[in-house]
Amino acid sequence: MQQHNLVQGTPEWHAYRSDHFNASDAPAMMGLSKYKTRSQLMHEMKTGIVPDVSNFTQKMFDAGHHFEDLARPIAEKIIEQDLSPVTGSLGPYSASFDGLTFMGDIAFEHKTLNDAIRNCRVASDLDEMYLIQMEQQLLVSGAEKCLFMATKWSDSDELIEAYDFMYLPNLDRRQRILDGWDQFADDMDAYVPAIEVPEVVAENIIELPALFVHAKGEIINSNLDLYDVAVKSYLVSVKTTLVDDQDFANAEADAKRCREACDRLKLSKDAMLAQTMSIGDAARLMDKWYEDFRLMAVKLEKAVTLEKDNRKAAMITKAMLDLSNHIQQYDANQPWPTVNFASAIKGKSKLSAMQDAIDDMLAKAKIEATATARDAEILKLSGEVVSIDVTPEKLREVVVENQDVIASFFKSHKINPDKYNEYRAVIVEFIKHQASFNLKQAA
Repeated sequence: MQQHNLVQGTPEWHAYRSDHFNASDAPAMMGLSKYKTRSQLMHEMKTGIVPDVSNFTQKMFDAGHHFEDLARPIAEKIIEQDLSPVTGSLGPYSASFDGLTFMGDIAFEHKTLNDAIRNCRVASDLDEMYLIQMEQQLLVSGAEKCLFMATKWSDSDELIEAYDFMYLPNLDRRQRILDGWDQFADDMDAYVPAIEVPEVVAENIIELPALFVHAKGEIINSNLDLYDVAVKSYLVSVKTTLVDDQDFANAEADAKRCREACDRLKLSKDAMLAQTMSIGDAARLMDKWYEDFRLMAVKLEKAVTLEKDNRKAAMITKAMLDLSNHIQQYDANQPWPTVNFASAIKGKSKLSAMQDAIDDMLAKAKIEATATARDAEILKLSGEVVSIDVTPEKLREVVVENQDVIASFFKSHKINPDKYNEYRAVIVEFIKHQASFNLKQAA
């Protein structure tokens, strides 16, 4: 690991982070962050534009760093070693450590205590976004384990609560992170930032006059004629064929306006009838207006629902095609994972939130497909080893024939090229052993 003399929050630190795949961003890259979507992270890393931090958020950050400083001596007592804040990198991967021992064998990660952490009993119970961050920290540092600690402090810096867990490396999770960053890099190369446009809002809608009817046995005064003209003019102006985003926004607003007009008409009619029972013509006219508004609202609501359904279907279809194109680069005979993109948008009302959720699920599916293809290659290699008479010459043949698979393995695990030949023999022996074990289990 290469250490960098940087202070968190400085311009130099931000510039460094923009050029690396950071452990704190790994959860967002995997679509598992509660604070940032994968799409937001990609936009930030591609454009370099990061949202301004509000005063409230900055105070939260400052408090978190202060609590981290208070907790570090407690962590040092637990591991019986000194800890120092460090920023380090391994190739394109980076991590900012709340603490790292002098020998680099133990890392320290601190969070502000919350109820979810209180309910954890072992490290594996922690939220996956914490585990992903710590796994990348172990990858970058080469540390053997990471002490996770969450604390709560009083205003006078007195410790109120503290929970700690020891996290150990998980190579499967590590491989998913590496696959995820590879996929993220591919997606970022093809990413073209969308031009930010103001959110489309409904245009000014024709205002209906307030209806009034004064009656006492008969109608004394009203604006029924004026209201009738306004209703007819308004309903004629409403566009029910939706073509673009402006039509879509107007239709939602018009549907709401029609429903509100229905409610007001009912109130006006009830108020009028409370004054007299002999004004049937006016009541019937109000009933007609009510029905006109109700039918227009139903028509617009159906059009809006249809347009939303069409847009959802287009997003899902595009994601399915993108995933299919990704899978086609591998052996088509593999049992690829099934992805239900519709489940990703369930319960979401905004189209932008739906698109983010689909993008996250698509990225996860691509990562899983890549892992499935790699596993298939390893199984294929295992079968080749088992099916031959294992001699040094034959083992070398298998290695030579599978250079790409093994080289990819070395690359993903950051193995020193000087050790390639030494490790090749180990890998082949492991594959032979694993394949033999699988055959025995099958028998």
